[in-house]
Amino acid sequence: VRATWRSFGETQSKPMTPLEYAEHAAKTGDPQWRKKIAEELAILRDLDKGGQIREAILSGNISRVGELLDAHPNLFTPALWPEVIFQAKSLPITKLLLERGLNPDECSAPRKPLHLAVYQCLPDIVELLVAHGADVHLRNPLGERPLDLLDSYEPRLVSDPDARRIRKALCDAGAEEDIFSIVREGDGNRLRKMLDENPELVNSGLSDKTLTPLFTAARSGRPESARILLEYGAAVDALNNMINTPLWFACQSPANSSDRIAVAKLLLEHGADINRRCEDGSTALCFAAWRGPAAMVEFLLSQGARNWIEDDEKKLPLDYAKRSVSPDKDEIIKLFTEVRILDPNFRDAVAAMSAGDMDAIKRILKKHAYLAQAQAEEKGEYAGNYFYRPYLLEFVPENPIRTRKLPANICEIAQAIIDAGSPMEAINKTLGLAASGCVPRECGMETELLELLVKNGANLLDGLNGAIIHGEKEATETMLRLGAAPGLLAAAGLGLTEKVQELLRKEDFSLKDKESALHAAIRYGRQETVEILLKSGVELNREFVDFGTPLHHAAFFGHRSLCEWLIGQGADLSIVDAQWNGTPEGWALYGGGHKELAEWLKKQSEEKSNLKLNDKIDSKS
Repeated sequence: VRATWRSFGETQSKPMTPLEYAEHAAKTGDPQWRKKIAEELAILRDLDKGGQIREAILSGNISRVGELLDAHPNLFTPALWPEVIFQAKSLPITKLLLERGLNPDECSAPRKPLHLAVYQCLPDIVELLVAHGADVHLRNPLGERPLDLLDSYEPRLVSDPDARRIRKALCDAGAEEDIFSIVREGDGNRLRKMLDENPELVNSGLSDKTLTPLFTAARSGRPESARILLEYGAAVDALNNMINTPLWFACQSPANSSDRIAVAKLLLEHGADINRRCEDGSTALCFAAWRGPAAMVEFLLSQGARNWIEDDEKKLPLDYAKRSVSPDKDEIIKLFTEVRILDPNFRDAVAAMSAGDMDAIKRILKKHAYLAQAQAEEKGEYAGNYFYRPYLLEFVPENPIRTRKLPANICEIAQAIIDAGSPMEAINKTLGLAASGCVPRECGMETELLELLVKNGANLLDGLNGAIIHGEKEATETMLRLGAAPGLLAAAGLGLTEKVQELLRKEDFSLKDKESALHAAIRYGRQETVEILLKSGVELNREFVDFGTPLHHAAFFGHRSLCEWLIGQGADLSIVDAQWNGTPEGWALYGGGHKELAEWLKKQSEEKSNLKLNDKIDSKS
């Protein structure tokens, strides 16, 4: 009937529904098919009544629901519960079905009636179902008890009266609370008591990569619970089976915004990896941009969240912001696309600089002399901590890139700002930005700009280090020509082994300084320098400069001979880095585009795996 309806019923001048066509066919169709058509017609009529009862439920027409159930008893099934509780949220119709004897523990959906009522936070219906014997211990096919659904998907404030009523109704009926439900409840005293009695509960679920209590605190927006769990040793960067972290959940959660931000602050204070790539390669910043609010995005950016990390589909946090469900979506997008300058005079000066309007710059600086020493309100949100509250002069080198061009008179403009009273801190920071950025070089103004800043007293070492760290060869040569004396980082990048040894003997450098120097040496393939720095206390198989081992970085920069040497020293080919979840082979291929090196690393990894397997077999033999 349905097949012939498609070919006939839809083509009529007045299209027929399947039911209308079946009734038409039952009267006029081929006699040998009339019996089959009659059977189909009965089914379609029941389906049609099902549609009517659904309409009656959703409109709250309880008398019509009763009439339809009386006329069509076959409609009285557990399939009604999702419509009544989840869709209509109707207490009167729930009462009607229960009084007629519909089982409160059966449902066509995976979640049972009581689960649905708790999930929707409907205390009246929860109490009614419990009074009619609904099983508070019943686990649905997803393994959830009714209490597990309270605040877990649609978190509410701790003080929410409806949630409190539901908790009381379930617990009075015998539902047992565990650490997860207590975390969601936000009762710090009860949580402390439970952890004092059994400290191991703090990382429940950690070994099998299910959700730990800290995940629950983050997802439900419970800062007090999170604070206590961290105090008792909760793993701050635990991973679930989707490689998500508690911080990722705090950003993705629909819980109260201020509570989520409070949880995120606690997690970062306890060392959470802000740039960890989680589900589908997304970071916490991606879902903060999607969920909002802007305050969460602003906070993460100010703490070093990188806005240039792509997910597995090459989408940036900005792309998530463009699909944001937050009311302040436009403000979130601005955080990724515009430097925040609240002062209109400061904005005018930056605009005049970008346009190369020297007359306007002089006029603005003369009228508003404070601008030479003023700083934008930007606290690192737009480009990261290296562009923290920038002075007007720092906008000169186009680093971070805004327009990717420099006016021909940019050096004159820079000098005018310096002459107006730009502080030495601004001159030093601008030198670092000019030496490490690509726009001055691309515009053919790098050398002139560096020379001007040095002439005005900029610290040569700031420029040299910036150029070396970012691989700016011409800037490096310029800084050396202008008299920059290499420190540890620069000496390592330049391969000055004797200088590196001399500096290590004379000064007590921090591990961070040594790691930064090691990264510079690896970038340029300085094997002898790498060896010296590793012997100075930097670990071979430890992640450094945020993420990745020395072998990861050597692979990324395509230095096969250095990779060979590191492997010979015991570098582990199987280590997966904390941010990109990649091996050295992956860094060579996807990061640096070094296909031959990636294949060689893969072969080395396979050979080492085979050796380990043979050793295991030999030891058992």
